[in-house]
Amino acid sequence: MDKASVRAMVIKKVVDELYLDEQFVTEQIDAMEKELGDDLYGRDTIAEVVARMLDIMDDVEWSSDKSGLVDKPVKKVN
Repeated sequence: MDKASVRAMVIKKVVDELYLDEQFVTEQIDAMEKELGDDLYGRDTIAEVVARMLDIMDDVEWSSDKSGLVDKPVKKVN
């Protein structure tokens, strides 16, 4: 896979699995690219990005704009 494909896959996976804003995830990946360069796109790319996101989320001053998800009712299927 080329870098662009890996990047798109990682963004989608992190947004879907951690319920984070796509812009936030993209900004973090941009910062990681500046820091790590092509080394970011190795075998453990998703793990590295998720670890960085979890570190950010663990910060007591961080808040998600999707925190209201728990207030939404669950859709029932007949």
